[in-house]
Amino acid sequence: MDIHRLVHYTLDENKMPVPCDDPMEWHIWYSFADKHVAKDWVGPVMVSTVFLGLDLGFGLWETMVVGGQMDRYQARSDGRLAEALKMHERILELVKLAEELAPCLGVYDSLPRAGHASQPTAPMRKSLGALRATQLVLNCVHKIHQYIPRCFNRPVSAS
Repeated sequence: MDIHRLVHYTLDENKMPVPCDDPMEWHIWYSFADKHVAKDWVGPVMVSTVFLGLDLGFGLWETMVVGGQMDRYQARSDGRLAEALKMHERILELVKLAEELAPCLGVYDSLPRAGHASQPTAPMRKSLGALRATQLVLNCVHKIHQYIPRCFNRPVSAS
């Protein structure tokens, strides 16, 4: 891909993309500009949305997750700043959910078993560790049940 055929963009004072015909002018702008449009932290996990400045065919904005369960997750958006910020908020919600559900990962495999997993023995049912793990799994299932309809813009049913 020829760099001179790429469409370069800068941001105006309202963080709106503006085409830039001169690659050297763009390079100087890009070297010093603040390209971050949103940055949030969920504990030690960072969600960052930046302006890429080049139209490479997959979007002018990139949201990236650094750390946690979704480490290195990336999403790109084309178009307006409002769309990029909406994408940032969606990914931020996913990161919050992933971090909240992180303790659920591997819980089922760590439960004590005797013979057959679907028919636990009486000592297993009384095991404090198994009860805690079961409650954790049920809480996670409830959270997933509450979250999934929001992903599809559907109301949560009363169940």
